[in-house]
Amino acid sequence: RISKDRRNLIIEKANGKDKGEVFIIDATDDEFNCDAISMKLSIREMPSNYKPFNPSSVASLDYNKLKFPLRIRKWVKGDKFYPLGMKKPKKISDFLIDTKVSLSDKDEVYVMLSGDEIAWVIGYRIDDRFKIVPATKKLYICNIVNNE
Repeated sequence: RISKDRRNLIIEKANGKDKGEVFIIDATDDEFNCDAISMKLSIREMPSNYKPFNPSSVASLDYNKLKFPLRIRKWVKGDKFYPLGMKKPKKISDFLIDTKVSLSDKDEVYVMLSGDEIAWVIGYRIDDRFKIVPATKKLYICNIVNNE
């Protein structure tokens, strides 16, 4: 496959993977594995002194805002989410451009869905609607342990 990324031409082997594959996470699962992502999953009570600062490889979400089963799939054109700290939706395609994700890496970006809403652009940013707030009682923590 040959593609143009900003000012460069990129030649790479097309992976041919099915873009429509959907993976399921149940509330009782403590890990998730697919070809591209491995995560440890945990549910914890909200500590009184909790400060939600995590690297992009960790998502701390408000457990009570999630609708199980969660679904994981590759992002598709037209997907929107509310990036953490924003009150308006943003297209994932625009978010990835703003974040300067290369064209080949864009093809490997997955999203975690709660119902029909994107809760996390995996490895990049959580959705503001699922963030930890002072009223949060339980945390749902997703920690990427292997991202190839």
